[in-house]
Amino acid sequence: MIDWKQVVQLEEDVGQEDFAEVVTLFLDEVDTAIEPLKTPKDVPLDTIESVMHFLKGSAYSLGFKVFGDYCSLGEKMAKSGSAAKVDLLQAVTLYEQSRAHFLREASQHCSFDAAA
Repeated sequence: MIDWKQVVQLEEDVGQEDFAEVVTLFLDEVDTAIEPLKTPKDVPLDTIESVMHFLKGSAYSLGFKVFGDYCSLGEKMAKSGSAAKVDLLQAVTLYEQSRAHFLREASQHCSFDAAA
């Protein structure tokens, strides 16, 4: 679910002292972007491609592989004219699972400690 090698690489790239801030910013931004997807009927079809693109990039940056892969698929579907077939609630579920897994396991792989 999480590509821990990517997480470690990100931590090395930004530095341990800034890593917690980067993770917190990422989670806040994705939490905000994912919120409208919880009510799929209210999401304009013409925005799905760009939302999936943003979420994909964010997901891969922090190692949320399964979520990123799903967003990549959703982006491709929307780009090919099948935006209505993208299961936005599945994206929400995968994000929530990935987020919970990351927060539960991060301290075993990097310096981020959700309990701190």
